[in-house]
Amino acid sequence: MPLIDFNSIPDADEGINHLPAGQYLAKVAKVEPDTSKQNNLVWKFAFEVVEGPFKGQPLYDNITWTEGGMKRVKLVLKRLGVDMNRPVDTDRLVMEGRHAVVTLAPDSYVKESTGQKVESMKVPFAGVEEPDLGVLARLGLNPAWKDYVAAEHARLNQLSGIGAPAVAQPAPAAAAQVYQQQAEPVAAAVQQTFPAAQTVAEPPAVQAGPPAPSGPPGIVHVGPAAPPPVGPPPAAAAPGKQGVPF
Repeated sequence: MPLIDFNSIPDADEGINHLPAGQYLAKVAKVEPDTSKQNNLVWKFAFEVVEGPFKGQPLYDNITWTEGGMKRVKLVLKRLGVDMNRPVDTDRLVMEGRHAVVTLAPDSYVKESTGQKVESMKVPFAGVEEPDLGVLARLGLNPAWKDYVAAEHARLNQLSGIGAPAVAQPAPAAAAQVYQQQAEPVAAAVQQTFPAAQTVAEPPAVQAGPPAPSGPPGIVHVGPAAPPPVGPPPAAAAPGKQGVPF
């Protein structure tokens, strides 16, 4: 390897967003606690884009744990799927792996080392969102992302000791097998309680006579009886073969 003078290479601006303005489906790759110049606790989020042409690229955002910053702390954590229905132990809170739609908007800052104004991108106050169906549609992503994110956040909340335990759902391929296993004992109990009746043959149909003449509603028509049938009498059944219909 040749000698390289690294003094000629600019320092990496870690924590500065260089992606174009827009919305990105991303997951939390890392959260580092830090202290601001005012000696306030700061959480530095490093997101990783998981879809699109910038997949794998980093996004950065901070939340500050001060009285004035707690509204945004609550907003960001809630939109990252943290259950706010009970007190949250932030020391146990698992943030890595949570997904959100992160918005980047134009911004500028003054670089301390040079005093120059630098144009950059920043996550606005409400720039961390749950991946609702409308946002997924605008990004051209599968709506199934929403269900996946909800299940993943429930799992991470369980690891963090907050919220209700995540309930595992059977895979679609196993649904029929699970149903069959549950249905067989029920079917056996019904069969034991209500034995199957023997099949009963229906009696031969009776040939209908001539239709009764029509008459005014509510009046029963009375007329002469139908004449007896003309022709030879029916043949008698052979001995021993006469049966009784069931």
